[in-house]
Amino acid sequence: MGVAHASAPRRFVPTILMVLACLAVARRGDAQNVMADGVPGKASLVAPTGPVTTSTPTFTWNAVSTASYYLLRVTDRDNVIADRWYRPDQAGCPEGTGLCEASPGVVVKAGAASWQVLTWNASGYGPWSDTRSFRVEIADPAAAAPEALNPIETMTNARAPYEWTSVAGALRYRLSIRNNGGPANTFWFTPADAGCDAVTVCAVVPMLRLTNGTVEWMVQAWTTGGFGPWTEPVAVSVEIPLSIPLDRQLAAVKLVEYGWDRPTPAFVHDHIQEMEQRPFDGVIMGLPDGGGDVFRPETWNPTALAPQIPILADIQTQAFDSNFLAMYATSSMDWYDDDDWGVVLQHAAFMARAALEGRCKGLMFDPEPYGPSPWAYSQQPHASQHSFREYEAVVRQRGRAFMQALQQEYPALDLLMLSGYSYFLRAGVARDADAREKILKDHGWGLLPAFLDGMLEQADPDTRIIDGQEQGYYFERPEDFAWGYLDIRESARSWVAPEFRDEVYPRNVEIGQSLYLDWISGYFQTSPPGVPGGLSDDQRARLAEHHTYYAMKNADRYVWVYSEKMNWWTGEHLPPGVEDALRSAKRKFGADESLGFDLDAITQGAP
Repeated sequence: MGVAHASAPRRFVPTILMVLACLAVARRGDAQNVMADGVPGKASLVAPTGPVTTSTPTFTWNAVSTASYYLLRVTDRDNVIADRWYRPDQAGCPEGTGLCEASPGVVVKAGAASWQVLTWNASGYGPWSDTRSFRVEIADPAAAAPEALNPIETMTNARAPYEWTSVAGALRYRLSIRNNGGPANTFWFTPADAGCDAVTVCAVVPMLRLTNGTVEWMVQAWTTGGFGPWTEPVAVSVEIPLSIPLDRQLAAVKLVEYGWDRPTPAFVHDHIQEMEQRPFDGVIMGLPDGGGDVFRPETWNPTALAPQIPILADIQTQAFDSNFLAMYATSSMDWYDDDDWGVVLQHAAFMARAALEGRCKGLMFDPEPYGPSPWAYSQQPHASQHSFREYEAVVRQRGRAFMQALQQEYPALDLLMLSGYSYFLRAGVARDADAREKILKDHGWGLLPAFLDGMLEQADPDTRIIDGQEQGYYFERPEDFAWGYLDIRESARSWVAPEFRDEVYPRNVEIGQSLYLDWISGYFQTSPPGVPGGLSDDQRARLAEHHTYYAMKNADRYVWVYSEKMNWWTGEHLPPGVEDALRSAKRKFGADESLGFDLDAITQGAP
């Protein structure tokens, strides 16, 4: 890192002391914070934090009373760093209060940039400020406009690509999409991202869930000199089907209950007749005595758990034909410890045997780590000795062994994952192996795809792994359920090992849907509150029917209904009208009838 010496007015001409200080900053890097008594506090940045229309912006931050000097650092789109030192009086904040301001005259290239401020006094360095991003938006008069190619007619495909002609010299393209007159959604693509680094037509499928109505889109090219003209806005109608045409019998889609009211096998054994009066096709049960905590070797006690099998075998079900036993990813095991994994596989085999004896459809596996995470690479005990790729290889091997243990006891089982590959869709679509690794290495669940790959590799043709897409808790419109299905079927493949994407993934992975009744019923509120906010009990019951109907319309086999604030088996805190709502949705779906009302009829209080 070089230190740029300031000479213009309002810039500091460094003393020998400050030159040494600059060199110390260069040697130590950004990561070190020398915190000692008397050092100045952290500066908070004010502006810029968004677009600027000049290549020589002015920077402002809140003064720090104990700072003797400020180091302003600006990083441009090419990661070129420019540093400038300022005394408080040179930054217009000599009293250590109010706003500091600096116009360093640094020419920042068009595009994305960032800045931060470091404080210093005779006691040492304060911490770096948080980094703030901004974008230099200046025009390049020589840049050409792309030509919008597609879509230019009605959109009926939720995954329709946006296409335009490539522009010579483009570094990036900015795509703007406005749905039903709402705020613009902006996406940035390099020519490689858009597949037009060597061809004349760019094509992308942005991660955006559209609501039926209208879309207006346009695109522009960015060059080394700035942005070119936008294309003329293209307005098209959006008529995406509210459900996906699926090749399955309607009766095959099952409604499965799960939540904090999770019963034990003994409870189900004693209350099955009353439980089957509820509007479900099955329930997810939990074993006592650590049963199901398969990643915690110390909880494995086969003697304590053995009595559960005859209890499960003696449950006299008639209506509940889709029961599951719960497994969890709460972990104390070491991926590299063969002894740990010997116990994990014993526990997994027991769970599969218990599910088979209890005539369950299979097992539910919740990968969310409630405690130490088995999926975060940085938290693994040998992360300093083994690379991320080495860990991935071991985790994939364990995934194969895990699936083998399950299938040996329960051939052709259903494994209901509350989250699967779809969990990573919130990080977008992995463009290539390098982008995938970059994201996963620092991701809190980054080792999960390797485990899923291992299970997928070992899965027999008749074994089904259901991606339950827990992220669907807050779906609002019918289109959301259709989009959720397509996202897992298509976009989530980018997180699957390449060798399984075309044949094994479509063969073994099915798509489920989730319903969060606490949110629908107003027991849990988000910010902003979403569709359920402000509804009456009657409206919320209709919303439950609406969501259940469209969830079943867009599932291969299972819809799991989750709650924390109600108990379906004791009747405690059941929301008014919700039980009848679920029953009505099931009946209409099973009879292949229309729902009979839309979301607007609910939110506007229409009959």
